Amino acid sequence: MAYTEPVVVVPGQLWTAANQNTYIRDNFIDTTTYKGCKLIRTSHQAITGVLSYVSFDTEEHDEGGYHVGGTPQRITIPAGAGGFYVIYCHVLWAGGNGDNEMQLIKNAATVLHLTSCGSEPAGTSSYLGCVDELVATDYLRVGCATAINKNIEHDNNSLYFGAYLMRY
Repeated sequence: MAYTEPVVVVPGQLWTAANQNTYIRDNFIDTTTYKGCKLIRTSHQAITGVLSYVSFDTEEHDEGGYHVGGTPQRITIPAGAGGFYVIYCHVLWAGGNGDNEMQLIKNAATVLHLTSCGSEPAGTSSYLGCVDELVATDYLRVGCATAINKNIEHDNNSLYFGAYLMRY
């Protein structure tokens, strides 16, 4: 089904069931055709002062072949699955002095989104999320860096990374 650009609703204008169906329901894929994956890391990973890519060792789910064996740092968009994706990741930092940075990276070097935080106590989280249009063979990675050597910690699946297709 083709995408329909939503209308601008002005004060006093009613939002009808037909509007809801046309601009919301029909613009997103049916959840029965879900495509995407969520990866987790089940152990700590040492992070240094240079950008390090997080390796994910477990697939929580992978509907469509996004996580290819031998590339634990990547989610790769498979053939025929291009479209708009929700992309998200979360890390839990070990404590200590030094600034922390996390990036969502597309292909070799395009930073889609990044977050930085200063010296924080142990257990400080960083979460990133964005929407981006991706084509087949695009790949995504999570990069982390810190001013001092420290770990990103694993605690109840707190290290995760995922992407799911919103619409074609």
